[in-house]
Amino acid sequence: MRDPADLSRELQKITDTVGVAVGHFEAQARADAALHMAPVVRPNPLTVAMEAAFADLIRLINELNEEVTNA
Repeated sequence: MRDPADLSRELQKITDTVGVAVGHFEAQARADAALHMAPVVRPNPLTVAMEAAFADLIRLINELNEEVTNA
């Protein structure tokens, strides 16, 4: 098994990619709302799921970094 520092680095690479995708999906939702002249932006379910995955990745990285610091 990899040590926590290595896992943290690998997860950070994934988080960077997911973060870019989340930004894209959020911008797309804003553009769709503007196109339909809607005052409220309602992201689609994939956007919501990606936002949750992004938050989970950040939480996991923080937990791993705490483990490395406390070791």
